[in-house]
Amino acid sequence: MKKNYIGGIALFFAGTALAYAGSVTAETAPKDNQGNYYGFTLGLGLETSALTDPGGILENLRGESVSLESVSLLTRTGSSFADAKIAVYSFVGDGNVGSFVGLSNSVSFSPDSRARFQFHDVDLISGERYQFLFVNSEATATALTDTGTDNATLLRLYQMYSLAWGIAVTADQYNGTLLPSGWGTYKNNTLNAWESHRMPVTSITVSSVAIPESSAFGLVAGIGVLLFSVSGRRRRRFATV
Repeated sequence: MKKNYIGGIALFFAGTALAYAGSVTAETAPKDNQGNYYGFTLGLGLETSALTDPGGILENLRGESVSLESVSLLTRTGSSFADAKIAVYSFVGDGNVGSFVGLSNSVSFSPDSRARFQFHDVDLISGERYQFLFVNSEATATALTDTGTDNATLLRLYQMYSLAWGIAVTADQYNGTLLPSGWGTYKNNTLNAWESHRMPVTSITVSSVAIPESSAFGLVAGIGVLLFSVSGRRRRRFATV
């Protein structure tokens, strides 16, 4: 009986390992280049995304769902500004938009400041690429989502065209070199021209809820063995009375 009891304890602790839980802020390195852009494409937890990933947390969460909390951008000086939102799409290729993922709140841009867009119920997959596209403050999730037509991708792109918004932000050319095709900042609303593959000075915050790792199945088994051991001990004790 003692052996079973110890075995249950061991399995219990083996199953308590959990994945990361909490918020992570990843960001690009600040530089003084400036430009007007229609959005940008990057991946979470990927080396070529140009994002600094503190502690490699997003890399370790690759393939897992994280909740997008906010995207912050540095605006530039000496330009006109207006209200805008960020529409998030999955990335499928140059000159295109993928499936609509979510929409931020409306933010008022002002020169030489930090604009922070907030999101609600928008989930991303760490290790996947996404498009963060600027749209005007009148944009709605309904207007940015396809309606189930056979040409849904083109429809999404057309809808994005009509709502696209050029935003003046501070940018950085990634490590002084060109990013691969499909990475960087869009300089037009057709999403097929890149501004020297620069990235805006960006800060992205996501959160991850702790979930049991594969070893957590041992937690269930450990509890079962532990309860069985205690139950067996009680049955034997009463049987000897």
